[in-house]
Amino acid sequence: MIIDDNRDSAEAMALLLESEGHQVVTINDGPGAIAKAREFNPDVAIVDIGLPAMDGYEVARQIHQVLPKVLLIAVSGWRIDPADERTRTAGFSLYFTKPMEPAKIKEILAHPDIIRIDKD
Repeated sequence: MIIDDNRDSAEAMALLLESEGHQVVTINDGPGAIAKAREFNPDVAIVDIGLPAMDGYEVARQIHQVLPKVLLIAVSGWRIDPADERTRTAGFSLYFTKPMEPAKIKEILAHPDIIRIDKD
């Protein structure tokens, strides 16, 4: 699942992932993403932090409450501070500054269980 208000960015990433055999859905807003996550039940959600109306931290928090095993990956056009407590409390396991490198995305999705961080 790709959640990004930049439709071009979301679609480009979806095309890359679909070419690797992944089933992908893109959503461009937070409330729609939460509803779609319940229906789609993704293994991985790539969430843009800078969403309008509801930021990516809140979107991740709500998705994580419904789907605690989903691997949440934060992405932002701005550098995400690894010490920022919001990334951990929202349920994110990984965070990247845009654009994510295609090779890195492929690596993460090829081995999501290795990358997963246990949350108490």
